[in-house]
Amino acid sequence: MVSMALAVFGRPSLAEPPSFLFSWRTFEDPLVELDWVGGIVSDGAGHYWITELVANQLVKITEDGDEVLRVGSEGENPGQLQQPRGLARDASGNLYIADQINNRIQKWGPDGEFLLEWG
Repeated sequence: MVSMALAVFGRPSLAEPPSFLFSWRTFEDPLVELDWVGGIVSDGAGHYWITELVANQLVKITEDGDEVLRVGSEGENPGQLQQPRGLARDASGNLYIADQINNRIQKWGPDGEFLLEWG
């Protein structure tokens, strides 16, 4: 079992310093198992999306650390990932993943559905 602690900070604007948002820890009984976090972004509704480098997946969790959804798999086909690193969200809730080994950007919908790719 790998121990993990995560703290998330945010800032309302670049003029203000970051402030603490939440944290959770997993040790003996993890709420969600993550081997290597590549990126994390809030959906603005109390959930967080995380790219998981080892499993090559996109994971949605609650503020309490409960896993809601896990999508994606390792590979080079559309909707598959290889070391997903950067993660961003647009105003519509769409997610953009920097799929490092495949040298592309993938767009996923707010429901975790693969939409399209560039690169």
